[in-house]
Amino acid sequence: MIRSRIGVAKATYMSSVGSAQMLSNIHLSQAKFTESEIAALEGDEQFAAWVRMAANEFGTTTGRPRDICRLDLDLLRYHIKVVGGINCLAVTHLDIARPDMAIPVVSHYIHKVTGRRVPAQPGIQERSTKLEPVVYYLPGWDGTAVQRARSVNELPREALRYLSFLQRQVGVPIVFVTTGPRREQAFTV
Repeated sequence: MIRSRIGVAKATYMSSVGSAQMLSNIHLSQAKFTESEIAALEGDEQFAAWVRMAANEFGTTTGRPRDICRLDLDLLRYHIKVVGGINCLAVTHLDIARPDMAIPVVSHYIHKVTGRRVPAQPGIQERSTKLEPVVYYLPGWDGTAVQRARSVNELPREALRYLSFLQRQVGVPIVFVTTGPRREQAFTV
């Protein structure tokens, strides 16, 4: 008699490791970046390089850099409805955002030839040459302020708006957030 099936997703990005690349992957030219190298990048590459370093997105055992991907709402919706029967969401890494950096979010995919919307589904990576992600850019917020928050009322307004947007897009309530890497940096919403 399981009443709550809680899915877990990172707030502002996705990461992956392995040979198959997700369609929302942001290609980076190197594994590690200094602050000045990040500042020299632009757009999605700057966001991905900063995320990899700020969130320490490297394999625990191997140290291998993880691929940084745009948050893929279509894929998240698919896993919520079809794969997991998820009825609420825990959102982690809410502190991985900056006010001066837009957050790239994939809404859905369009087939390059037909122009039709293509739903997320297993094996979508195999058709990646024919699919184009539709990317929206949402405003960031002060991740340091998020780390100091101890309740939802203390979160920056922009972060609250983003959580509300995310709930509407995926169709399930967000019931839990993490605001940093420490155990005490988490609370119910």
